[in-house]
Parts: sequence; structure tokens; C-alpha cells
Amino acid sequence: ESQFMMYDAVSNHWIKKASPLFHHKPATGLAYVGNKVYLFGDVPGAENNQNVEYFDPAFNQWTAVTPFPGKLRDYFFTASIGQDIYVVSPKFLYRYNTTTDLWHQLSKLTTRLCINDVWAHAGKLYCVNMSMTLMFVYNPETDSWYKEDVLDLPE
Repeated sequence: ESQFMMYDAVSNHWIKKASPLFHHKPATGLAYVGNKVYLFGDVPGAENNQNVEYFDPAFNQWTAVTPFPGKLRDYFFTASIGQDIYVVSPKFLYRYNTTTDLWHQLSKLTTRLCINDVWAHAGKLYCVNMSMTLMFVYNPETDSWYKEDVLDLPE
């Protein structure tokens, strides 16, 4: 059984919460949007490819949402901008709208890149390679990527 723990900084201890609905593979992604924690990851043997759910701490409850439209596999990253969660890998880019519960396929990164991390800042996604020598930025307004100087990392 999977366990989900939340840290209480006031009392300085971990609190066991409701277990996720699905037993995800070890490679998972998390995103926090609208006071909910979203969990992404493939579920071995799951019917209908169910692989996304969110935890609502107000109710100590997990809820399944529209599955990711494909296999997440073991190598992907998540980042959120507003009510949207972006799922990024070298092979795809998708946006999940937490308000409408809909997925949208976007322009993937066309440069071959072994991604080290992805994060959101000032309405854009930043993606760096393993050696931290290349950085690409995704602009959701134009659905496009561009290369940025690594020395110009956002503060």
C-alpha cells in the first residue's frame, strides 16, 4: 500500500494522510495548484491508463482526474503556472488545466536534451540539461521554445 505523509512545520512532525487511489510507479511528478496536491505517474496494470489524481488536504481525500493522454514512463517533470500543470519530457509537452480537467498537447522541445530539471517562473517554463550548460525556455503565450543563456537564470 502506498503511503502519503504531510509535514507539519508547527508541531515538527510527519502526519499520515489518506493513501493515494493508485499504486504509481516510483517515477512520479507532483504539483501544487489550488490547495491541492496533484500526483502524476504510470500505474502498472491499471485499466483506462488511470495515472493522475489529486489530494485535497481539507477533506483528506484523493480524487482521480482525466488520465494523461499516453504513457508517462520514467522520465518526466511537472511544473505549474496559474491553474495549469505542465508535464514535460524530451518527447512531449502537455498542459493539464485543473479547472476544466482537460489535457492539451503543446509544442515539444525540438532540441535533443537530457533534462535535469524543469521549473516555472514569471509565467514561463525553464528547462536545463544534466550538465547545466543548456537552458531552454517555454513561453505558453506563443507555444514556443527558445534557448537562453545559462548565466541568465531567473532570480
